Amino acid sequence: MKKGKLVLTLLLFASYFSYAESVIHIVAYDIEGLHQTDKKGKYDRVLAEVLPSEFDYKIQVAPPKRALRIFEQCSACCLSPMNDNPEFYDYAETLGAIQLPAYNSAVAYIFSQKDKMPIKDIEALAGKTIALQAGMSFGKSFIKRTKALKIATVQVSDFDSLFKMLELNRVDAVAAYTPDALLYFNNRNLTPFTYAKEHPIVIHEDALLCKNVSPEFMNKYRRNMASFSESEKFKEILEKVSD
Repeated sequence: MKKGKLVLTLLLFASYFSYAESVIHIVAYDIEGLHQTDKKGKYDRVLAEVLPSEFDYKIQVAPPKRALRIFEQCSACCLSPMNDNPEFYDYAETLGAIQLPAYNSAVAYIFSQKDKMPIKDIEALAGKTIALQAGMSFGKSFIKRTKALKIATVQVSDFDSLFKMLELNRVDAVAAYTPDALLYFNNRNLTPFTYAKEHPIVIHEDALLCKNVSPEFMNKYRRNMASFSESEKFKEILEKVSD
């Protein structure tokens, strides 16, 4: 190959890889009302405001279990909603992932039949069965307690399946996060299943977790989030769903 053609080929490759690295790959849990394929969820709207405009983005929405797998296998990407709390995940240690400023906190409750008293603690479910959404982490302490109490856990793919199982008495309870669950009930005009509002079982900080992405992107994201989180529009977007 002539020297001129070689140089041109190398420049084309360099240009390609430079472009590939400038595109930030964001993986989002498919959670109705928060992250959606139409990009109209509450968290989608927050990200639209704070993602630095200097970068291009590839945003992929996937069920939680698959989203986790994509994040674990990607060479460079971000995942939402996620955090670096070792109680939930070991990605900071094993993948060198970095948490960016949180935009919300998700709170998990135990949901039970509508004609039953609220369940304040999982000890009330000793020897019984509880359903969870696959891919959603309720923390290491929660898992240890379910095992110690001999609580059988059933993992299903979505809220429709979760609450149908509860309605049909196929499980004794459901563990689910809010605002996710309340958005699900609200969007279908359903009366929420019984839960103890003052007794959450776990609180999960919702943020963007990134690995091997540009420090420039992360620094600009931090500045944008710090500014936007003080705005009225931010409060309007994340207004709590009423039950």
